[in-house]
Amino acid sequence: KGTLLLETAFSADIQIDKDSATIHGVKILGQQSKNGRTYSAKALKEAAGLYEGLEVNLDHPDRSDPDRERKIGEGWGVLGNVHVQGDGVYGDLNYLKTHPLTETVLEWAERFPRNFGLSHNAEGDVRMEGGKTVVEGITAVRSVDIVRNPATTEGLFESEIETKTATKTLREIVESTSSDTPGHAI
Repeated sequence: KGTLLLETAFSADIQIDKDSATIHGVKILGQQSKNGRTYSAKALKEAAGLYEGLEVNLDHPDRSDPDRERKIGEGWGVLGNVHVQGDGVYGDLNYLKTHPLTETVLEWAERFPRNFGLSHNAEGDVRMEGGKTVVEGITAVRSVDIVRNPATTEGLFESEIETKTATKTLREIVESTSSDTPGHAI
């Protein structure tokens, strides 16, 4: 089992097409994370392949239970046209027009795009280099979620873990990972 990776990305230039229920050009994962991680080109490419067709939920599950089954009301859309471009992974977010929070999410995207973004709930292989964490590969993606305070993007187009929460969560995950399991938890 790989390292738990929770990262959020913001998109700077969003294009909402309400007729097709699509937000074009959303940033799903950036190369640099506010959580102190750097994603290798290999990790970005692997992530792009895993994101295609993946469901997008509203908010992450509780950090103590990242594998929990998601409820139908949490689902908001699906990613498509996913590709690596420059500083990260981008794609289109096809959303449910009839979801009760659609108008709210779209208003946030239009008026305050830097206040929330996409964040993946994933696992990956990491190594330390010069005191920094380098994500070498993405091994699994549970979901991509719309969250407040993204970490690898600067709006709907990345999720930042609060320092206090991240320290506790990292310690809990590392302590719960057995020494015979390959990879690390982040």
